[in-house]
Amino acid sequence: MGTVVLYCQVKSVYKRLGLDLDIYDINRNAKTYRGSKPVIAHPPCAPWGNYAWNSKQSKSTAIHAFKVVTNNGGLLEHPSHSKLWDMFSVPKPGEPAIRINGRWLWSVSVCQGAYGHISHKPTWIMVCSKETFNTEVNELDFSKAYGKINSMRKEARKSTPKRFALFLIDIMNQVS
Repeated sequence: MGTVVLYCQVKSVYKRLGLDLDIYDINRNAKTYRGSKPVIAHPPCAPWGNYAWNSKQSKSTAIHAFKVVTNNGGLLEHPSHSKLWDMFSVPKPGEPAIRINGRWLWSVSVCQGAYGHISHKPTWIMVCSKETFNTEVNELDFSKAYGKINSMRKEARKSTPKRFALFLIDIMNQVS
């Protein structure tokens, strides 16, 4: 199997890409992943964001994802200003990379609206790899990003646009 993707939605775009991906959704518990390959992690964000006070989800999935990414390499995406960054002292976008488990750890900031999401959906990507590299952030047209994330249906908020998934896979190709 190819790239490992943890904590996907059941109807994830990753499943429709036609690529060699090893996908863990809710039916294939990501916490059971015991491999050593770098991963793309999409852990639930509700316990870490602006509405954490109203979340019934456990923080344990993101903690697990953080540990897998920092041990194996890869990336973790979460909403911008996720409290996960503070909990683990992850450098915020624009801050210098740090060393952890013999790897470099840094973050970049993107808006998923530039990749096809109907909202701007500001997002931070934590990258962990043996070498640092310049992560090119897409400067695509935002004209179709019109929705307000907090007024969207849950499925729309959680969705990953195809171009964004491909962007994350491209980063993985540099991490691996």
